[in-house]
Amino acid sequence: IINKEGKVVSRYAPTTDPLQMESELKKYF
Repeated sequence: IINKEGKVVSRYAPTTDPLQMESELKKYF
């Protein structure tokens, strides 16, 4: 995941379910 400044803040495997990323995404957007 890349934040608004373009910095990498976390990484996920290509097979990760997008719903598992939802809470992480809400922190940054």
